[in-house]
Amino acid sequence: MWTSYLNESGDRWGKDMGWCVEALTHPESCCVKENSSVLSCFRSIEDPSHRGCIDPIPILTLSDNDSRCSSISNCVGGSVCVLPDKAQPLLRLTVQRPSSPTQDVVLWSGPLREVWEQVDVGILMPRLNILPLWLPALAQIFWEYLMMATLSLYIFNLLPLPLLDGLQFLIILVQLAWGQDDVVTNEYDLEALEVSRDRRIISTGGNQSRFQLANIVPKMTILLFAYCLVLETINTIL
Repeated sequence: MWTSYLNESGDRWGKDMGWCVEALTHPESCCVKENSSVLSCFRSIEDPSHRGCIDPIPILTLSDNDSRCSSISNCVGGSVCVLPDKAQPLLRLTVQRPSSPTQDVVLWSGPLREVWEQVDVGILMPRLNILPLWLPALAQIFWEYLMMATLSLYIFNLLPLPLLDGLQFLIILVQLAWGQDDVVTNEYDLEALEVSRDRRIISTGGNQSRFQLANIVPKMTILLFAYCLVLETINTIL
């Protein structure tokens, strides 16, 4: 109901009841889109072309249902049954707080889709009055940030960098593309390690080009990652 009402392109006001007012005597200056007045545009239910400007707060915030009408016959004393005009839509929200027996009325003047985009509604409410109403929304925001952080770590782990799974994934791809015997393996020459600690990984296949591929790609990734960090830092400073 919330989504269909705020995004509906048809006549929203034809389904609602109006309000009885004394008369539409003010000029129609507020019925234009560039209106900056505190008054709002209303139209008669009987004659939609009959429009006028009225202060909506005293009318739409009334809790007495006796002032509501579906036609001019429901109004007494020469009053007119009016509705907010479609040229300047109004939204009336009634909020029932758990800790208060009274209802609060919120009026919104402007595009109804903005309310749909900015206001979140749900069916969750704390069972205990000591718990705040914003607790479900906070839990939802925390869950969204947690999923985003997990996805970011997952994507970062796929980068072909040392000590990450992305480098092992790159080695596996090279092995599948050129064969097991032509790529670098993780075997260590113990005798060479005793002579020099700088020699860590040896190639069993002797194919120098594929050995360089498994070493150049991580270095290029590190350079690209550092380049992006430098650009982002400069962009933030400027």
